[in-house]
Amino acid sequence: MHHFVQNQEIAINRNRQLCVNRRFPTPDLSRIRPTNRHLQHLWGLRYIDEVIWHREDANGDEDFVDGGDARWWHLTDTQFSTLAILDDGANLQERKTGQVR
Repeated sequence: MHHFVQNQEIAINRNRQLCVNRRFPTPDLSRIRPTNRHLQHLWGLRYIDEVIWHREDANGDEDFVDGGDARWWHLTDTQFSTLAILDDGANLQERKTGQVR
């Protein structure tokens, strides 16, 4: 079993919504090919759980325009629960299964 220790940096707005989530592997894990992960979330103004999209800086270079970087749009129900996630090309990437509230 491997135990991965990471440094994490987060930013939360006044409504306690996660806006930025950055994870950095510790230097001693460099032999395992570490990945810096940087996520940002865009939240709506109608409700605390209204997520619009989230995007990932896959290579950790502080921008979101490289080939591996991506943005995903959240399709939500009336209670702002995510039902499906689309990419920028409107292709379905993930879909909630099971009973909807």
